[in-house]
Amino acid sequence: MSYLKRILMVFLIISFTALIPLVILTVLTSFGLVLGEIRVEFIVSNNIPVILLSSNATYLLIGLTFSSVALLIYLWLNSRLRKVERLKSQLGDLVSVFTSQVMAGVPILDAIKKTAEFVGPPASEYLETYAYLVTSGEDPLRAEAIVTRGLPKEIRLVFTSISQAMKSGGRYLEVLSQGEKYLRQLIRLNDLRKSKLSEYKLVLILSVIAYAFSAIVTLKLVASIRTNVGGTPIFAGQVDINLLKSAYYISAIILTCITSIIMSKAIEGYVVKSLKYISILTLVLTMMFVVSEFI
Repeated sequence: MSYLKRILMVFLIISFTALIPLVILTVLTSFGLVLGEIRVEFIVSNNIPVILLSSNATYLLIGLTFSSVALLIYLWLNSRLRKVERLKSQLGDLVSVFTSQVMAGVPILDAIKKTAEFVGPPASEYLETYAYLVTSGEDPLRAEAIVTRGLPKEIRLVFTSISQAMKSGGRYLEVLSQGEKYLRQLIRLNDLRKSKLSEYKLVLILSVIAYAFSAIVTLKLVASIRTNVGGTPIFAGQVDINLLKSAYYISAIILTCITSIIMSKAIEGYVVKSLKYISILTLVLTMMFVVSEFI
């Protein structure tokens, strides 16, 4: 991406993040919904620093902004993620074609180039770069480290097998055969792990929503008790509903971030995907807390 396109993308991200929440607040206000004044305060309660959110407008602004930022960062990084996933899906064909070429007596570098032509992008881009570096005199293992920097271990394994085959002399067919077997086992184990853990994704998402729901129920109960026994000092003087609601909301957002990161890393293998869940769950939690005021 060119420098000018990056500047334009950053400008659009900032504009979208800043304007969309304000537009939504304006539209809601035009329909007669009283959302209150936007105000965020940092206070110390019982020697604990807390954030106090003053109105539904504040909740909406924070929730929509946080959700928009997470979604836009995810969209920014997702192009590389899609490329990596596409590359992983090509590994089976890549290894099979390359091994067949070598077993047919084609020199390894020529086999790499023929394999690149067969599998197509994005795998062909990495293979051609690797072949260019080796042809230019770079050590195969060093070329592999350059090409596969930041890529998943399945992809690095393929280039490691090719590099080791180049350096192993007459045993390269054995090296490639063992590398192919190990790669297929690794892909099978990863697919099995994802299928076994995918059912826990729903459990984690529901646990975050259940936490927010229990928080709203608690707030309603405390507010009801205050109304019924307003003259009792413990409720009239010591329980601040706004402070309690703010604490529940902020803790729910923190729980959402932690849960999303764990879920994405353990189940899908990519921390970047946590941004998608953070964006969606933050929006859901925000609407739950805002709507609860009208119930």
